[in-house]
Amino acid sequence: MHRRIKLIFQIVAPLIILALGFVTVLYGQSWKVRQPSLFRIDERDMERIYQRASEIAPPLESLLISRGNTLISEQYFGGLDRDDLANMKSASKSILSILVGIAIDQGYLSGVDQTIDEFFPEYFAENTNHRKADITLRDLITMRAGLETTSFYNYGKWVSSSNWALWALEQPMIAQPGRRMIYSTGNSHLVSVILAKATGMSTLNFAREYLFEPLGIRRVRWPTDPQGYHFGGNNMGMRPIDLMKIGQLYLNGGEYNGRQIVSRDWVKASVKQYIRSRHSGHYQGYYWWSNTYAGKWVFFAWGHGGQYCFVIPEFDVVVVFTSSLWNRNQHEHHHNSEILRMIEEYIIPAVQ
Repeated sequence: MHRRIKLIFQIVAPLIILALGFVTVLYGQSWKVRQPSLFRIDERDMERIYQRASEIAPPLESLLISRGNTLISEQYFGGLDRDDLANMKSASKSILSILVGIAIDQGYLSGVDQTIDEFFPEYFAENTNHRKADITLRDLITMRAGLETTSFYNYGKWVSSSNWALWALEQPMIAQPGRRMIYSTGNSHLVSVILAKATGMSTLNFAREYLFEPLGIRRVRWPTDPQGYHFGGNNMGMRPIDLMKIGQLYLNGGEYNGRQIVSRDWVKASVKQYIRSRHSGHYQGYYWWSNTYAGKWVFFAWGHGGQYCFVIPEFDVVVVFTSSLWNRNQHEHHHNSEILRMIEEYIIPAVQ
């Protein structure tokens, strides 16, 4: 009798699991992939989303959608799979922002009004530029430091230099700190150097202890500069499913799996709109972008080539896109526009 019951259970249980749509469990949390229909999302809408995603792949390589703490879509294209790392490009800046918040919460930093001369005393002992010395952490993480950019036309020279932090600091002041938005990855690299100096550990080790391990993120690739400081705000390699966890963290106000990883106040401050980019039209927070799509406020991490982590608070939804940097056509703006169009015309209508 017991053997018969056991046999029936072995046959029926997988069918029940399949019917409910359970697929797998993520590291460190009981997320499950479930059927979208269980979350009031029409299967036909999801089919339209999948179809549109396949049409922009390549360069699109992944599309993941979650509602609440549950994954309802996990699609890969072009040979990418769940265990592959994707280059987050400048979406890494949003992760750097979280680390700044944690460092403040943990007492390693006193706050965003700390000036950079505290962390580069040797440089400022020989360079008495008071405007530079008065640049604050807030100025850096809102892209309003006033320093000439190290990105775009200066990027090659900057990353070819023997000292990235020094090269960034030596750029001329072209605006008053706290005023004009000047996109510069050199400034976010200064933030990584500041974190390492303030915490006494590498930025990666700090991230592992206070962010990645609590989120169950096991695999990260993060290159360093010639001095061994991790590349602040660029080129972090991470699985798309782990970038989804970063979005979930912010959707839940800095809490993950019942633990407060970064303060709720920091999350709120991070996604405020401090200044609008004249180029993209997006608003900048603390290395998080935001805008309105289909009449709904959305904030997001954004990296070159089509790397995104969108958080749509009104619908309790996180959406991750990653894209190939090698197979991408020459019209990056078009690919970004197609992703934003998917958010506005396909995904928000499906989840609302």
